[in-house]
Amino acid sequence: MLGRVLRLADYQLCAYGSGEEFLASLKAVRLDCAVLDLIKPGLSGFDVQDRMRTTNLLIPTVFITASDDHSLDQFALNLHAVALLRKPFPCNDILRALDSEGQETGRAGRSRANAHLSYPQLPPFIGVRSRATATSRGRVKTH
Repeated sequence: MLGRVLRLADYQLCAYGSGEEFLASLKAVRLDCAVLDLIKPGLSGFDVQDRMRTTNLLIPTVFITASDDHSLDQFALNLHAVALLRKPFPCNDILRALDSEGQETGRAGRSRANAHLSYPQLPPFIGVRSRATATSRGRVKTH
């Protein structure tokens, strides 16, 4: 559902099943923003963000989590995250977070559904490119 919401808002997506796969893709794909799930087996969203920063890949990041642990807020703040969203969250929250980072969806004045998202099969790591960026740099393969 998250992928559909973002595609309807004119974002191009690349979805990855693991942090390792996401990081490996960054050599070939330029992203405007990353949406990373925090608590996953293997590399967590925080681990992925830390590795990106270590290699000077400064990609704005939105973290998502199902955890209600409020200490995660401070970790996200320390990593300069765009936002930390707790599942389920309104569609507007993810769109507002991406828009606040300068993403141009072409839908700024339109109302967006306030439905809550559920994540039975949500990929834990998503690369996001705005429609304007995708058009100017070539299409992004959507997995």
